[in-house]
Amino acid sequence: MTNLKKTRLTADDISGAWTIMPTPATPDASDWRVQHTVDLDETARIVEALISAGVDGIISNGTFGECATLTWDEKRDFIATVVETARGRVPFFCGTTALHTREVIRQTREAMDIGASGTMLGVPMWCKMEVPTAVQFYRDVSEAVPEAAIAIYANPEAFKFDFPRPFWAQVSNIPQVVAAKYLGIGMLDLDLKLAPSIRFLPHEDDYYAAARIDPERMTAFWSSGPCVAPLRRCACVTSWPKQNEPGIGPTPKGSLMPCGKQICRSFLAEIFRSSPSTTLA
Repeated sequence: MTNLKKTRLTADDISGAWTIMPTPATPDASDWRVQHTVDLDETARIVEALISAGVDGIISNGTFGECATLTWDEKRDFIATVVETARGRVPFFCGTTALHTREVIRQTREAMDIGASGTMLGVPMWCKMEVPTAVQFYRDVSEAVPEAAIAIYANPEAFKFDFPRPFWAQVSNIPQVVAAKYLGIGMLDLDLKLAPSIRFLPHEDDYYAAARIDPERMTAFWSSGPCVAPLRRCACVTSWPKQNEPGIGPTPKGSLMPCGKQICRSFLAEIFRSSPSTTLA
């Protein structure tokens, strides 16, 4: 297995469209007797399709990627397949969230040894945490695996934690914490001030409004949409909003790219074995 570890990523390395990919299941995955339920061939096909379509980064093994339902052997093989297929062409953050700090550290170390760029990491999924405990959790993981870039998986519903303002102010002081998968933008302006070293990735639906709040800081977003049918990379991902082109109105409902032009919705025909008549409304 090839080790593709690189120098730890920083917030400046995170830009553009980051896709959240699912974990493909084998046809017999619902049978409790089956020990290996991840379809690794399909994993490799999806990764290649996403990179060919022009995504800027891949995130996996969150709630969309079965982080809580895979055995470590399954997760390890999945991570290795993504790394070997991507071959360093785009950054890859794999989820290593687990029930306690020791297991998170074990998984994160192994993921980095395999060649992942970093981890998308939520707080341990069991009891509700208070801010000091949550901050200490990220400090402990950073100390144990200093080479790992961390994207905080800020999902309040999944982790029973609200990720409040004091949390962001404190984790911003951890050098390994470089990004956050971020839900909603109601408090974004304040969180940007409290956590100047973190690249916040809003959902694609919020990206246009988020980039208007702070064009210099809001240069990336996350989406699971490309896994329906990957999109060709649009130049506006890198050129907007720094050009501040006048006359750009609100993004049409469901549009992925901030330029608001339907041409940005074009996707690669058949790349996900979809019907030629399939469209993204």
